[in-house]
Amino acid sequence: MTPTNEKMPVENRIIKRGEVYYANLDDAIGHEQKNDKDSERRLAVVVSNNKQNEQNKVVVIVPLSSKVHNLKPSFQAPTLFQGKPGKAKCEQVRAVDVERLLGTKQGNLTENEMENIDKKLLIVLDLAKYLGRTSESKTKRHYSF
Repeated sequence: MTPTNEKMPVENRIIKRGEVYYANLDDAIGHEQKNDKDSERRLAVVVSNNKQNEQNKVVVIVPLSSKVHNLKPSFQAPTLFQGKPGKAKCEQVRAVDVERLLGTKQGNLTENEMENIDKKLLIVLDLAKYLGRTSESKTKRHYSF
């Protein structure tokens, strides 16, 4: 294995929202996002909140793709990562064990890109209808921020 493909010890990593890692998605079936054929891994951005990322060994990711010709604007967000245009496939959001994140972080998406991904996730997960319904106190009671 190459150094970028080696697993770092989980306890040594601090994973943050917006960071991009290579992920091992080799268990995908059907139309689920798979690893790239050439590299046997896939770039993915961490979308789970930092509190969850600190306390859990599971993070929520959105796979990235460099194929921009077929952008589905209702649930895919355009990205420009490492100078290359691509897209975040928000319809492929999934939770993964941190051991699926290979090597060190490859970089970060911009705040604007993350905001766009958030908007697409609201659509994909049908959560937009709840915006404004929950008061801050109720949110704090149900979720410890």
